Amino acid sequence: MMSASPLREAAPARPADPAPVHLGRFSLVSTAIALTAVVASVQFVVARGFGDPDGYYHVAMAELFGQGASGPVFPWLPYTLLGEHFSDQHFLYHGLLNLFLRVPRGAQWSVVAVFVAMLVVLARLLRDMGVPRVPLWLAVFTLGSSELLFRMNLVRPSLLGVLLVTMVVAALYRGRLGWIFCLSVLFPLVYGGFIVLLLVVGVWELVRMVYRASRFPSATGLCVLGLGLGIALHPHPWEYLLYLHGQLLVASVGSPEVMNAGIEWRPYGLAAFVKTNMLMLVVWAIGIVVFIAAGTRRDEDRLTPWVGTWLFVMSGVLCACALASRRFVEYWALFALLMSASVLAPSMRGVPVRAVWAGARTRRSAAVRGVVIVGVAVFLAGWNLDTVFAHYSATPRYDMFQGASQWLGSHAGAKQIVFNTQWEQFPSLFLWNRNSAYIAGLDSRFLSARDPRRYWLWRQVADDRVMTMPPQELRRIVRDEFGARFMVVELGRSPRLLELLDSPEGKQHFEKVFDDRGVTVYRVQ
Repeated sequence: MMSASPLREAAPARPADPAPVHLGRFSLVSTAIALTAVVASVQFVVARGFGDPDGYYHVAMAELFGQGASGPVFPWLPYTLLGEHFSDQHFLYHGLLNLFLRVPRGAQWSVVAVFVAMLVVLARLLRDMGVPRVPLWLAVFTLGSSELLFRMNLVRPSLLGVLLVTMVVAALYRGRLGWIFCLSVLFPLVYGGFIVLLLVVGVWELVRMVYRASRFPSATGLCVLGLGLGIALHPHPWEYLLYLHGQLLVASVGSPEVMNAGIEWRPYGLAAFVKTNMLMLVVWAIGIVVFIAAGTRRDEDRLTPWVGTWLFVMSGVLCACALASRRFVEYWALFALLMSASVLAPSMRGVPVRAVWAGARTRRSAAVRGVVIVGVAVFLAGWNLDTVFAHYSATPRYDMFQGASQWLGSHAGAKQIVFNTQWEQFPSLFLWNRNSAYIAGLDSRFLSARDPRRYWLWRQVADDRVMTMPPQELRRIVRDEFGARFMVVELGRSPRLLELLDSPEGKQHFEKVFDDRGVTVYRVQ
């Protein structure tokens, strides 16, 4: 498919291998089916709802695809930066998700479909790199990190972004400049995190120039042009840039006390990083040791040196990025796997499976070591799987906010503001009721950046710091400051607020009008 592109660079030399690399079609297909079954079991058996609040937002935006919801403003959050400038950074993803939503449980099927595409592209890339035992590497990619497996199961475009980055890696490796340009055009229309793509291509060119394999950064130039064209093709390109500016330079700076949107924006603690990525870290560490050892000797049976160096540098850079912000962990896992697979490939080709079995039969010590290594790997993979299963089985029900949202949709009036007491409530409320507007959502920093005074008033309620607040002051905040006539409260999130609202004094100012599945709606008197 990629061979059709007229623009090409010299591809890296393939590893010297007297025998062709065989995928082992049966083992590859059976492994892919088993791994797909793991993801499907999370989606259709284990999970009670989506893994994080963003999934509800993406489903809602997919339902609105083609109805003018892609910009230039987001009227459902009028007090935030998005009420001034908004551009759907996942425009084509929402279009794709819209197609899946036409079948029952389409959102879950979309996750499975993107995962299968990811396995196909990764298997093809590993084959092109001359890596044997491709099914094994696919299993390590899927089960080597509980954080990666968790994020691969989210209804959001993050895995689609990893898929596009993997396709760009394949295009770089095969010298397909035309495909790099086309994928660069596509990326900002699918996923807003296109800075990762520029980093991948830019470091590739830098390493090639250091090794004197290239004199001009042609791939980087095409990538920049493609990204620019992709943004220009968006229905709201100017708002796209303003939205990026708001995300990166406005909402992301300011008071460190401002809540950010979920755990993925927060840095890893070293212990948490090791715990959630232990198997992948072991594989990566082995790859690093072999890479450094191979660099001290001339080894003709390995990748072109600058390719290995590029994978090594990228995995290190993305590890640092992941430690600073969890949202980069999927990219680190991809490059850690590719680097390790590429540098271990010569050793794996030199030891056929039959020779391993023969050695295990004749040498007890080798058999014991093999059993221990396999046992530890299986244990860590099982640990990761159990961690993900436990998380998804504890997620709130998909329809938790359905009753309250639909009641608000029929009683609150069109475009009336509803005071949501947690930013995570917004995506679910938005999915089930798009007639109302809300206070904070997607990222509460958007509210803080536009109106700090209102933000801290809202935070006082969101943090349940209402012990000394008179009911009339709460009423003033909700009705006079935000213009809201209804308030949504979760049973398990705001015990002090509920106590205040249900007190005799509170009932003089707030009336409980709906209560279902732990979600309560109050009307401001």
